[in-house]
Amino acid sequence: MDAVDDLRSRYDVVLCEGAGSPAEINLLDHDIVNLRIADEAQIPAVLVGDIELGGVFASLYGTVALLPDALRARVRGFVINRLRGDPALLLDGCAQLRDRTGIPTLGVLPNLGYAFAINVTVPLWDWGAQRSKIRQSQIRQRQAGATLSQAQRQLMSGLYSMYNEALTARAAVDSLRRAAELANESLRLINLRYQAGESQALEVVDAQNTAVTARNAADDAEARYRVAIAQLQTMTGSF
Repeated sequence: MDAVDDLRSRYDVVLCEGAGSPAEINLLDHDIVNLRIADEAQIPAVLVGDIELGGVFASLYGTVALLPDALRARVRGFVINRLRGDPALLLDGCAQLRDRTGIPTLGVLPNLGYAFAINVTVPLWDWGAQRSKIRQSQIRQRQAGATLSQAQRQLMSGLYSMYNEALTARAAVDSLRRAAELANESLRLINLRYQAGESQALEVVDAQNTAVTARNAADDAEARYRVAIAQLQTMTGSF
């Protein structure tokens, strides 16, 4: 904790990375490299799952289910890593995971490890000229299928970035809308107490300010979400 406190005193943002699984239940009493530090330092945690290994939803759900209540409360979001393919296929799974755990999926990161290029040099002529031409044509075809251009990688990266931004903005809208509803309910109750002579005017004013701030924050989040969706639609040509 001394190291964490020292870093916090010198930097605005401190990011801590865990080592291994946070739900090794046979080691929790002695584990100091995962959620124990987050709990003691009051740091919100993000649980990252590797979809390339398979069973990512079971892994994320099982990890949270095995955690003690105090450590489970530290987990504020999921991130799915190394996705190959269309992230839209995960939308229903992410929603179900949130329904079961109460924890949103903050983003989906692509696997760009398959972007590679092959350069092959072959002779233009050999003793079987026709055979050589066919072979060269096959090699060029495979090379064209395996090569991903820089422009395509940039486009894909931008698309994933916009998708993740929209997903994060949507989660923020849901969270801030709930906060606004709670603030409005709190204001209603304080007004009732004030009318009954059990509350002071200052409490009503504070509750009104809180409700207005919560509504403004929710409206800002909604605007950011709509902008993110518009950008994504512009990129994909879907309206």
